[in-house]
Amino acid sequence: MSLSKKLLQLITNESSQRLSTSDTLIVAAFLASTFTLIYCTFKGELTEWLYIGYLGAWVAQSQASKQAAIKRSREVNPSE
Repeated sequence: MSLSKKLLQLITNESSQRLSTSDTLIVAAFLASTFTLIYCTFKGELTEWLYIGYLGAWVAQSQASKQAAIKRSREVNPSE
């Protein structure tokens, strides 16, 4: 599988095979924040607060995404 197809899978909804807006925004935010972190590192302006904020933002996003998935699962299968 080519690299472009693998990258497209990151932002495609599995069930409908259409472009997922939320996944696209998450990938774009990840790329932008990572670029900013790397840029600040090379400029010598990386602070511990920027690094902690970067990690904290992605941990919070990951946990919020998991909680939303659990909630959706419970709504679909209320007996579980």
